[in-house]
Amino acid sequence: MRVHIDGCTVRDRTLKRIRSYIDSEISKLQRGDFSPAPGLREAIRTFIWWVIPAMALVEYTMWCSRVGGAEHLAAAIEEGIGVNLWNVMGSIGIALLGLLIIAPGSRFASDASKNVLMNTYAIGCLSLGLLMGQGEYAVRTSWGVDEEFGWETGGLLHRMLMAVGINAFVWYIGFHSGSVQARPEFRARLANLGIVFRLALGGVVLGVSIGVLVCSE
Repeated sequence: MRVHIDGCTVRDRTLKRIRSYIDSEISKLQRGDFSPAPGLREAIRTFIWWVIPAMALVEYTMWCSRVGGAEHLAAAIEEGIGVNLWNVMGSIGIALLGLLIIAPGSRFASDASKNVLMNTYAIGCLSLGLLMGQGEYAVRTSWGVDEEFGWETGGLLHRMLMAVGINAFVWYIGFHSGSVQARPEFRARLANLGIVFRLALGGVVLGVSIGVLVCSE
């Protein structure tokens, strides 16, 4: 049953107060605080350093497979493309980010979150390089030969684009969580947020990351 007070329901007033509180907290942050520009060059370098050797490994493995003795390399590539390690490390890094939101002054939470997420990004770049190497080989060897070439290539391209986007997001939050890298002003504004808001937001981030970590197979 809805209780009316001055023409408004208790629920409506409560929701309005909650929205007003959230808006007032978010207004303490500025759009420039979320810019990734200071770290983009390093992110691109990391991407190149991992992707190019990984693609070269795939090409070398395919060459070796034609003369035999490349089973261990093929197995290593398949393990590298797997997402289990990436999922686990990413979940741990995001859980540490939740702790950082709750306690933005914590050097441990900041450094741990940054290092775990940046290493997760590097692992993702390695997996992407292996996947791109397989894709390049498939295109080169199946062009005009395989009738299902178009469908398979489209599916592979879709997977790679999704992986690039998700991995870039991991780098983005890792970059902002670092105490050394470039974002002291972001963390300072984060500390100005109300403790209730930080507890709620950090708790949600922690809960999601732990849920993904426990439920992922």
